[in-house]
Amino acid sequence: MVDISPRGCQTAQAARNVHGTPPRVVTEVAGYSRLIGGDEQGTLGRLRAIRIELIDPSIAAHNGRVVKTTGDGLLAEFASTVDALNCAGKIQAQMAERQVRGAPDVETGDRALPIQHARSR
Repeated sequence: MVDISPRGCQTAQAARNVHGTPPRVVTEVAGYSRLIGGDEQGTLGRLRAIRIELIDPSIAAHNGRVVKTTGDGLLAEFASTVDALNCAGKIQAQMAERQVRGAPDVETGDRALPIQHARSR
């Protein structure tokens, strides 16, 4: 699980005070309904493993915290846009290594951008 210690909350609060809304990363599983329909227990187990082994450690390592989870995704806030972009890039690269489809999106406060587009701006 991601560390949601008071330090992390203060960091997100400081970012919110300076810029209005802290930088966010949104993840979602492509084809979730189809995957759940085909193998519910297997899909949930794989999703849980990816969260524990890859996503949560990446968020924590980049000064982020999970603020909301859904069945097939999550929303994380970060101390800076650089941290959010670096985290999303790391998650995307690690997912590609595992050959898992679906790239995290980066929300910059006014709109969400696919990470490959966010990097080029």
